[in-house]
Amino acid sequence: MSKEWRLRNKEKIKEDKRLWRLANKDKIKEIDKRFRAKHSAKLKTDKTSWVSKNREKYKRIGRKYNLKQYGLTEHDYDSILANQNYQCLTCKTPIEKLRGPLHVDHCHSTGKVRGLLCRSCNVAIGLIKEDVTIARAIISYIEGHNAGSS
Repeated sequence: MSKEWRLRNKEKIKEDKRLWRLANKDKIKEIDKRFRAKHSAKLKTDKTSWVSKNREKYKRIGRKYNLKQYGLTEHDYDSILANQNYQCLTCKTPIEKLRGPLHVDHCHSTGKVRGLLCRSCNVAIGLIKEDVTIARAIISYIEGHNAGSS
C-alpha cells in the first residue's frame, strides 16, 4: 500500500482495523497478556510516574470510566447530586464533610442506578448483600440494645 492510498482511504483502514479487532478479541487478549507479563515492572513504574505527575487527570479519567459502567455521564452524576441536595442519599451527610466523592449505588440484579451514597453507606449495603431482611434484623438489634440506654 502506498502512502497516498493510505491517506485517501483512512476511513476504510479504520473500519478494517475495527472489524479485525472484533473478530480477534481472544488473540488480542493473549498478545496483551504476554506483553504485560514481559514488561510488567516497566509498565508499573511508568504508570506510577504518570499518575504522580497527572493526579487530577487520573482522577477525572477514573471518574469518567466509573460513571460509564453505570451508563452515566458527568452531567447525569451532577444532576443526581443536585437532586440529593449535595448529600448522601441515606445518611444525609453533606459532601463537604466527606473525604471522597459519593459513590454510584445501583441494584445488582437490574443494574438500575438508585442514587449516590457515601462510602460508609455504600459499604454497609454491600455487606448486608442488599438483603432487606438482614437490614430489618440489624435495626431490631440496635433498637433492642439501645432501649435501656436512653
